[in-house]
Amino acid sequence: MPYRMLAMDLDGTLTNSRKEISDKNKEYVHRAAGEGVHIVLASGRPEIGQQTVIERLELKRIGGFMMACNGSHIVEFRDGREKSLKSTTLDPDTITRASVFARDNGVDAFSYNSVGILTENPEGEWLQKEVYNCARPLIYVDCLEEALIKAKIETHKLVITASHEDLLKIKKDLEEELDGDAWVFFSEPHFLEVTPPGIDKATSLSWLCGYLGILPEEVVACGDSGNDISMLQFAGTGVAVGNALPEVKAVADCTVASNDEDGVAEAIDRLIL
Repeated sequence: MPYRMLAMDLDGTLTNSRKEISDKNKEYVHRAAGEGVHIVLASGRPEIGQQTVIERLELKRIGGFMMACNGSHIVEFRDGREKSLKSTTLDPDTITRASVFARDNGVDAFSYNSVGILTENPEGEWLQKEVYNCARPLIYVDCLEEALIKAKIETHKLVITASHEDLLKIKKDLEEELDGDAWVFFSEPHFLEVTPPGIDKATSLSWLCGYLGILPEEVVACGDSGNDISMLQFAGTGVAVGNALPEVKAVADCTVASNDEDGVAEAIDRLIL
């Protein structure tokens, strides 16, 4: 069955270690789009953190989709324009409980507005990684939940960050505190994500397939990290890049070269062209 959709994680998958999309990866994404394949950026990054990628791929011109915050926000690009298709947000009470929990447990939490990354502790050890990922500045706020709620910011996710060992210690307690009103999972060892319940890359990709009338068997999905596992399992063919975590490779149907060796281009060449 010919593939009709290509879903790609960004960090560690489509982008290299310098957060760049190589000329070869760009060329092959464009070639796939030229074959009528729907291009989907499926990232944990927020919308503001994907703008450089959208521009680099010329996505507004060639057409495609963005699943931001693991699919909490789905956007379509067509004919030079963008259209929000689906937006799922955390409710104010859940935002407050997650933020207070982080504060009480001595770990950092952050979220986003239309400009940058909101946090109570810009000096936090792991926050510079998100600055690097998104190419957006840190913005200090006195109280994270108040900054989000008073400004009526559509909050698609909140992230708690600390050492992996510390996050492992508090993950179960956070899940109990939120009591099913949010999903809690690792996107990276230092990032514990809080998203609206029912939202992950697989459920969002499934919704998008329904919107487009595409079967799961017609989807190729590429990824490297824990939050990509559900997407690779959903897709007809799940592809792990060579630098992927062992647990990602374990569920993938095939493994290609690393993100620094144009693994996405290899996947497109082998499976789509």
